[in-house]
This record gives sequence, structure tokens and C-alpha cells, in this order.
Amino acid sequence: MRALDEFVRVDDGQDVFDASAFDRVLRGYVTPSGVPEPLQFFQGNRLKLPHFAASRELSPERAKIIKQMWGVEGKAAPEMSWAEVNGIANTGYQSFDDAFGGKAEREDVIDLVKRGKYRVRRNP
Repeated sequence: MRALDEFVRVDDGQDVFDASAFDRVLRGYVTPSGVPEPLQFFQGNRLKLPHFAASRELSPERAKIIKQMWGVEGKAAPEMSWAEVNGIANTGYQSFDDAFGGKAEREDVIDLVKRGKYRVRRNP
């Protein structure tokens, strides 16, 4: 259990409530107050990619997709087809675009690398 005063920091002589740190704790990604989120992470249904301003909460189906595609930290994310990912994740969607709500939304999270192969937009 954390006390609310742990989320108050002093900034230019003023007490400031760190709402983003509080949100991270509520959503299950714990970082100390005043410390920014890591550049990228995937934890539970929470995703942060280098080009995101803040982490995002994913639907359970999208989280299953990312879990299959995340790969190993320190190495590039694997290139995978929809059939490979959905064969394991079994989301009920017909494609990556369908699962993410359209091409533009999918491209924000998953890149088309070559015909039929996709990769999560994360750093190795």
C-alpha cells in the first residue's frame, strides 16, 4: 500500500501531485514518483513504445497479439505473419488492421516489414 504523499514532489518550491506516476501505479506499472516511464515496455495490458508520449492500455485481444510479437529485449522484434500470431493468440479478428481498428491505428504499433510480415515498432 502506498500513501498519497508519495506522489507529491516539490517543483520550483511548489508541491505538485504526480498524476502520471499515480496512474502508472493504478495500472500496474510502478515507477517512483517523478521518474519517467521507461522508453519502451510491455507489461500486462500496458504498452509503451519509443514514439508514444505515454503508455497505453490495450484491450485483452490486442495485448495477446503484442505478447506474441514482442520477442526478446536486446534483439529486434520478430517478423511474423497474421496466421502465425493469431494461430497462438486466437483473437477472433481477421487481420492486424481489423484487430487494431484500421491501417493507421495498426501502423502506430505494428509495421509492415515485407509482404505478409509484421513487426512491433520497438527498439531492439
